[in-house]
Order: sequence, then C-alpha cells, then structure tokens
Amino acid sequence: MMRNLPTLALALVLAAGSAGCDDAPTAPAAGDERIEVEVTGGIAAVDYAYRVDGGSVTGIVCQRLCDFAPGDTLWILTPAQRLALAGAVDSSGLPAWTGPEDSGTQCCDQFHYRVTWSWEGRVRTFGGTEGLLPEPFRELVRTLQLLRRATPPLVLSQDTGLQGFAADALQLHDVRVEGGVLEVDAGWSGGCTAHDVDAVAWTGWMESWPVQIGVALTHDAHGDACKALVRRTLRFDLEPLRRAYVEAYGSGSATLVLRVGAAAGGDVRAVSFAF
Repeated sequence: MMRNLPTLALALVLAAGSAGCDDAPTAPAAGDERIEVEVTGGIAAVDYAYRVDGGSVTGIVCQRLCDFAPGDTLWILTPAQRLALAGAVDSSGLPAWTGPEDSGTQCCDQFHYRVTWSWEGRVRTFGGTEGLLPEPFRELVRTLQLLRRATPPLVLSQDTGLQGFAADALQLHDVRVEGGVLEVDAGWSGGCTAHDVDAVAWTGWMESWPVQIGVALTHDAHGDACKALVRRTLRFDLEPLRRAYVEAYGSGSATLVLRVGAAAGGDVRAVSFAF
C-alpha cells in the first residue's frame, strides 16, 4: 500500500522499559497515522522514547542511557526523506500485517520491540526480540534507530533524476561508507537558516563490474545569504539502495560503486558499498 506524501503524518515513539511505555502517546483519532514502538530489555536496560511527527524527530522520554532530553529536536526530515521513510514502512509490510502480535523472547540480552501502527481506524501490531522478528521488521527498526541518530534514508529518484531537487552550491571534502551508512564531510556558506541536504540516487544502474550508480548531494539553502563557512558531517542510510539493488539483481552478497558528487557540480568521488 502506497500513501500520498502531502497527507503523510508519521508519528513514531521508541521506548525502552515500562516507565517509558507509560509516557508514550495513545493511539490517534481515525484519519491520523502513527507508529508507536516500545523497546525493552538488553543488558544495559536502556529506557527512552522519541517521535517522528510531521517530519520532525523529537525526544519524548529519556529514562536511561539517552543522549537527548525530552522535547529536544533530534532531526527534521526533508520532504524527500519523509517520502523515503514512508516507503520503508510500506516495504516492511506493516500496514498489511496480520501475523502474531508477539514472536516471543529469544534471550534476555536482546531488545524486545513492540510496534503498533494506526491509520484511519485500522491498527496493526507486532512484537518480539530482535532475533525473532521477521527480517522486514528488523530492517524497519534499524531505519528508525538510525533516524533517531540524525541518519535519514537515502532517496531513490532513478525515474525522474534530479528534477525538483535544489542544487545550491555545496563542497565535498570527504566521502566514505561505514556499516551501510554513507558519510559525507561537506561545506557551504550560510549560517542564518537551516539548510536541507539529500543524498539522491538519481542515475540508472551502470552495467559495469561492480555495478555503479550516481548519488547526488542536493542542497537547498532556503535563500540563506549569510557568508559564514559551515562544515558538517552528513550521514545517510543506504538501506533503500540495497533493497533496490536486490529487486533489480536478486539477493546475495554484492558490491556497489557509488559515484558521489554535488548536484551543483564539481568532483565526483567513487566509494564502494558492500553488503
């Protein structure tokens, strides 16, 4: 099931420990969309919660081992990142899930997740320790955990390319892949407003060996005319690209070469993504 971005309103809460669960929001009214995730267990007994609502990631509960305070804004998704996140939810199969509500507990040192999805009066729930969750649900939880750490999903735009994306000036200093995450040291001038940067896979598959694909760093400065030199390390989850590769070429281990450059032009850096 695919949903229309303008009406998308995701709200996700990840909580660990029963105290955090008590503070989690209740199911929304019909017509709203919300995902709530409770996380318990683990050797460290972490206890925290956060929410994604209208594109804003906000800390909600921090009982134990958290790097935020309740009310902190942890990340603001761009419109393209919101659409990519909606795609990850749909790809997991959660909106159509009719399986058991809990897959059980495998071991006391693993986190236990309970996820409840609500939309237009319908509710879907799954739960279980990470070792027992179906793979699509494990991937969704990974996507959400990365988002909490300011690592949004890469955007797929192989059909329309860079149409509709901004291409303000941006300089690449270094590019690397670590643990399925694209890390980019980038810089621009500004300093007076928040800037949006997306990593966009915008070319088709280049049938070399290994297969290559172009990834553009699009940049929207929102008219920021300030001249301060800003430098940031940006991180993007490559899971959407891995799934697209599997759909095109089949499952199994593989290596992709990402040709990363700024949408505004300049040098292109080649980095390998193995999975």
